[in-house]
Amino acid sequence: MFRALKIILTLVLCAFILSASDCYSDYENDSKVWGYKPVYTNDLQEVFNVLPQQPLRRPGKIYVYQNKLFINEKNSGIHVYDNINPESPQYLYFVSIYGNNDISIKNGILYADQGPNLLTLDLNSINADSLRVSKQDGIFHTYGYSEALPPAEDVYYQCPDFDLGFVKSWELDSIYYRYACHN
Repeated sequence: MFRALKIILTLVLCAFILSASDCYSDYENDSKVWGYKPVYTNDLQEVFNVLPQQPLRRPGKIYVYQNKLFINEKNSGIHVYDNINPESPQYLYFVSIYGNNDISIKNGILYADQGPNLLTLDLNSINADSLRVSKQDGIFHTYGYSEALPPAEDVYYQCPDFDLGFVKSWELDSIYYRYACHN
């Protein structure tokens, strides 16, 4: 009796292990999960825009230059305020720079990373209809996945391929599990 019970328990355990490994192998094949896919671009105009007010979500460094206040928004761009009255700064606009995580200002030039590239903005043209911007490609070789993450946490997403361009946005779609990252 004890031996028969031992055999039955062993068979049940083996069946459980085999069924669990079969489920795992589905993910190793071509199964899909719901997640974010990157949308790529190489066009500077698509990854750099002047937009109306945007909410502060992940603020970074803060700079004051002349009568302007600049607040970096991690991975998104720069909030610009009129700072004539420092007790009550007035929002002007948002400079959208996809992949931007850091800024610095020196001698009237704002330096901003744009993924692996360096953008310079002439702050003397900041009140003009269009900002004077220049770009140097491939300056930062440490640009990686953490700089281009989807807009949600604890989700699957297709790992970015930076050879295809900048990640300008994300779209929710089904993606192959074998190519998925998770944050």
